[in-house]
Amino acid sequence: MAFITEKVTEEEIEKYDLDERWNNYCNDAMILLPDDSFEHYWTIDREKKIWICRITNSRCVEGEVFLFSYLDKIIEIRIESTEDSEINREKSIDKTVYNLIYISQTDLEGLTEKEIKMLFKEALIAHKSSFKSHHFNKIIVKCNW
Repeated sequence: MAFITEKVTEEEIEKYDLDERWNNYCNDAMILLPDDSFEHYWTIDREKKIWICRITNSRCVEGEVFLFSYLDKIIEIRIESTEDSEINREKSIDKTVYNLIYISQTDLEGLTEKEIKMLFKEALIAHKSSFKSHHFNKIIVKCNW
């Protein structure tokens, strides 16, 4: 099974405390969760028991904060796009280069730091591709890690 992006169920929101985690990072946001106008989405590979969930928007903290979960253990990963990012509207291509800012721990249930980064990159590409604008036929995600 591959990574897919989908809406998080209410049961899973409660299980992983996603509303509280979002409120923790976005305490200056216009809404506090739960809120009927907000929906959580994650990119998940159920077979491997891995998911990522973008937990902030860029106004809340520096970069983008993702929760990365493996076998129900959750760590925080922060990334930021670099000035190398470009949008080529003529060819309908969005190319974004990301740098790793922070990873809360580098050993997760037997995964090495290298494996965490590799799995996160795979999930990030699927995540970013699923939210691509209708203006782009192709999205390129390059990770500098």
